[in-house]
Order: sequence, then structure tokens, then C-alpha cells
Amino acid sequence: MSAHRYRFRRDLETGAAGDGRLAVVDHALGRAMRLGRQDRAVAELLARPAGATLADIAAHLHCEVEIARRRLAALATLYVLEGPRSERRIALDAERRAWNTRRQVGPEQDAVVWPGGVDPPRHACQASGGCCGGAFLGPIRDEDADRVSLLALLPGTARVTEGKRALVGLRAGSSVLVGMRQEAGRCVAQNQATQLCEIHAEHGEMAKPTLCRQFPLRFHRSPRGVHVSLMLACTAYDRARPAAGAWQDREAEVRALLRDGAHVAKINLPIELAPGLPIGFAIFEQLSRGFHAALEGVAGHPDTPRAWLARVCREAVAAIDRTHAELAEGPDVHIASPLPGIGRALDGGRPLFDPREARLYARRVLYRQSRLSGEHDGYAGRRLVTLVGAIRGHVSGVGLAPRGRFDPDALAVSMLTDIIANDLPAHISVGHVDAGLAGLCRRVVLAEAAACARARALGRHRVDAATMTDALILVSRSEAEISALSDLSPATA
Repeated sequence: MSAHRYRFRRDLETGAAGDGRLAVVDHALGRAMRLGRQDRAVAELLARPAGATLADIAAHLHCEVEIARRRLAALATLYVLEGPRSERRIALDAERRAWNTRRQVGPEQDAVVWPGGVDPPRHACQASGGCCGGAFLGPIRDEDADRVSLLALLPGTARVTEGKRALVGLRAGSSVLVGMRQEAGRCVAQNQATQLCEIHAEHGEMAKPTLCRQFPLRFHRSPRGVHVSLMLACTAYDRARPAAGAWQDREAEVRALLRDGAHVAKINLPIELAPGLPIGFAIFEQLSRGFHAALEGVAGHPDTPRAWLARVCREAVAAIDRTHAELAEGPDVHIASPLPGIGRALDGGRPLFDPREARLYARRVLYRQSRLSGEHDGYAGRRLVTLVGAIRGHVSGVGLAPRGRFDPDALAVSMLTDIIANDLPAHISVGHVDAGLAGLCRRVVLAEAAACARARALGRHRVDAATMTDALILVSRSEAEISALSDLSPATA
């Protein structure tokens, strides 16, 4: 334990917030916060002219040194301690303000950034109708809801004859989200014979909600431009991928969707490598290019997805360590990340989750599945059962060759790698980079395990592209359950 003295930022305004909490106004970062009672006690101690050591904090809180260390690290991630961490965050605020000003301009006027990587994911519609199912077909824009409500559909082909009966509202907090109504898990505007959209057939593609026209394209926006990626939940992805042409051939389509109000997620600047480790966008772009370059040298290996992720995790951990060394206020402040343990697990072919805890979690998921009822929940129940099989298979060592004994064909491996190439830009830019990478690793290993479980159920030892498509759909529609598995990682224990 060092004798380093830590101090609260002198430019912060503080005052009582009631219930023993501390109100903090941070003019430099344009924010206001409320700290809990223990954080208030630490903040008041650090606000003294001489500051305080870690031992002072532990004595003041009457707690163990390790607990005081965690409290100090938590305050550091809020940028309220004096030191290079807060200085960099304040300096990067100008970049954030410039970005907020720029993004007021419509995304249709921005550059289009196509998927990267050696063999990026791509898609050409196969008219399978698989996009007409899901947990919630929305939310759709008000303009789309108004237009659909005025449409007439031919009787006997769709399950409704009036557009207004094709809409449903879903309450989310204080607001109501509008989407397309479903019956037995399928959109009511879907033709029961052809499985295709009756709105499209009768009134043209432009009459459909923009969200339906956008599927499976997915957009997020950064200072570099509008990034294009895919939702890998298309039931015909095994056929759609090899049938597709160059991404740049779709620019007119993408521009039209952006003009018509397609959903575009916006990243927040500054990006953080881990909580409290801010970096400028130029550094983030350099790091992202390094992640994609890590694929070179492992392409064609039967275990490519895991090998790539392990390399990416190692690069990210090195970047986190470098940045933390630059920004730490003192030797007692440490930033924990799950990535070192995840990288080691990927390298060694071990499960990402604590096996015992994962099995207990799987039992909880099955209990939830047993409580589902009704036609609409039939798919949801089957999905949860399949997810449980994937979780159990992963912790039991089921995987692709050479370690897992299930041989994949080349397209199946490319599709599993697609999760990484496709989700990497969005996952690591909408939150903390390390959390995004950890979530990406969970998605990949569960898709791998789900594909192997499906092949085994079919009596096969080879995972083909169609089987991998089923696995991609599973992980695309199980984000909430997959996120919950973050608490089961041995690396975070």
C-alpha cells in the first residue's frame, strides 16, 4: 500500500443532496451527479487541501483496504479525482461537443462506411419471409404507422384486411411503441401461402415500414460516417451470403433508407476502453483497424473465430494497460476488465462461464420457459430450450474442430466469423470497448455451441451453413439472456 495522496477535483461544486448523499456539479463536463453516503465520506476526505492516502480512506470508512481501493477506483472512473484521467476526459469534451453539433445534420448527407475485414459479411435477399417473425416487429415510425393504417389488404391472403388492424402497441415505461401485429409469432400482413409481405405485393416496397425495408441492414454513426452492418437473424443467411455482390453496389439503397428515416444508432464520444479510460476517436479508429488486421494469419484455420477473438482480446488488454498506465492517479487505482480471463479461455479452449453457475442459470432459463404459454410464445419457448442446450454444450466443451469434434464446412466458419466482423464496430463503439468485446465473445461461443448442438440433434458430425444460420438467429434474438451470462464469467470473479 502506497503513501500516495489523492485529491478531489477543486473545480467541482458540491453540496448536500439529502439522505446523506452529495450533490456534485461538474461545469467542465456539463453534468450533475449524486454520490452515495460512503462516496460522500470519501469525497469530503479527499477535498481537504492535503488530500488523503488509501490508508486514510480505509480508516475513515472503518473498512478493509481492498474495499477502500474499490471505492477509490469507482470515484476515479467518474472523473472526480485530480489527475491525468480527468484532464484527458475534459480535453476530449471538445471532441464530444463537435460531434454533437455535426450529428444534427441528417445521416443521409454523411459518408457510408462499408463492413471491413478480409471477407466481410454480406447479404442478398432470398425472399424467405423469415424477417416477418421475432419477439416484437417494431418499433416503427409514426409516419409508417399512419401510412400502414390506411392500407387495404386482399382478403384471404394476409390475416387482416385493414392496415389499422395490422398494428399493435407495446408499452415501454411512459411511452407506447407501435409495431406490426403478430399471430403465432408471424406478422399478420404476411401471406400465409407464399410467406411474403402482402403490403409489398399489393402496394409496393415503399409502402412497407422503413424498419421492414431496412432489415437486415443495420446502421450506426460515428465521426467517420454511417457504418453499415447486418442483423444476422435472416433465416436464409446461408443462401443470402454467397449470393451477394459487392457492398458498394448497395449505396443507392442505403442512401434511400437514410433519407426515409431508417434507424441509425449514434455512438457517444469520448469512447472508453474500459470504465474511466477515455480515448480520442482517432486512437479508437487505429485500434479498430488493428482488431480487423488480427484476422490475417489465422484465416482458413478451422478454429478461426476463437483464434481471432483471442488475438483481439490480447490487443485490447494491451491497449487498456497502456492507457491505464498513462492515466492512473496513483498506484492504488486499478481498472478491472474481464478480457484477460476471456482471452485465456479462448486460447485454451475453455468455457467463458463458470460451469456450475452456468448450469444453474440454464435451470432458471428453463423455469422461465416452462411458464410461457400461448401460440405466440411457442417460438420463445423453443428458443430458450435451444439456448440452454448451447450453454450446457459450451461449458461441456462442445465446439468446432479440432477441439470440439464437430467439423464445420468453410461457409459455416465464414458465417461464424461474420459475427465478429459484423458486430465488432458497433459493439465497441456504443459503450465501453472491453464490455463490447466481452459480449461479442459470448455471442460467438454460444453460436458455435448452438450450431454443434443442432448438428448433434440431427445425427451429424458436420456443421453446415444452414445449421449455422439457425445458430446466428438464436444469438441475435437472445441478447438479454446472453448479457446476463456476463455475471458468470470466471474472469470477473
